Amino acid sequence: MKILFERTIACAHRFAYSNILAILGIGWFPFLLAALISVWPYLAVTQLMYVIVATGLTLGAVATAYNLVSGEHDVAPMPESEKAPA
Repeated sequence: MKILFERTIACAHRFAYSNILAILGIGWFPFLLAALISVWPYLAVTQLMYVIVATGLTLGAVATAYNLVSGEHDVAPMPESEKAPA
């Protein structure tokens, strides 16, 4: 059995043009996932840098910024050299 090239192309175009909204409705989701995966790290780093700059780069600012961005509630312990003598 021989498949006609012109008939195949015509059927493919007829299907695509008659169901264009369904095809677009299915096709947007992978693009959304790819955009979120590629953009999310940049947004997280930008937020982290903003918190670091907003805290004035004081002792433990990086750890505090990371905890705020990641949702952790722990704060960075003060180094032994910075603690006041008891």
